[in-house]
Amino acid sequence: MEELQELQKINVKKSNGEVAEAEVLLCFELEKTGKSYIIYTFNEVDSQNMETFHASVITENENGYQLDTMPEDEWKIVKEIMRDMIRNEE
Repeated sequence: MEELQELQKINVKKSNGEVAEAEVLLCFELEKTGKSYIIYTFNEVDSQNMETFHASVITENENGYQLDTMPEDEWKIVKEIMRDMIRNEE
């Protein structure tokens, strides 16, 4: 997990197959699930002029790291962490 904490940029393969560089905002592990999560951004702004954040389960493999979607129950927990992060920036 220490290596994850040091990540600043990652390359992410988007659903359209394009690979884009993303800025890592936060990496953390949830004791409850035993999984690691990553919150990142492509510095995109939505229609309400808010920066768009993305979150995934992150696992290390022989090629580096793999990002996976998370189950709904985990997503609820991660969303709350993202909300707290946004509140703390304001």
